[in-house]
Amino acid sequence: MLCSMTRSSGIAFIGLSTAGIFIWLLTTEQVHQHIAEFVVSIATNKYLVLLTINLILLFAGCFMDSIPALIILGRVFTPLGACLFTVCAFGKGGTKEIIHYILALIVAVFLVTYIPAISLTIPRLLGFT
Repeated sequence: MLCSMTRSSGIAFIGLSTAGIFIWLLTTEQVHQHIAEFVVSIATNKYLVLLTINLILLFAGCFMDSIPALIILGRVFTPLGACLFTVCAFGKGGTKEIIHYILALIVAVFLVTYIPAISLTIPRLLGFT
């Protein structure tokens, strides 16, 4: 039991420490500024901007923890990578077992992105917009 707990904690801490090093590197190289310039340079309409941002965040979420991704990439939540590694480590499975969950998350992201009523209904009911 103790060995299993130590191994699981070690996996989590290695992930956190490498994420910390990676966020330092991205911050010193000002990657967030280059990404913003890239998105603005290729985008011709708002839907293309949203698609580009979603794809960049999806890609970054596969390699970064959610907290560094929040800080670096514009405070948008991208927990896919951290959740994927944690589930695979604790569940002793691979990505094949959870691929349908990942696809459902991707569909949900695109629905929330392109149908504003989904994310704005409650704020409108409460009088915020």
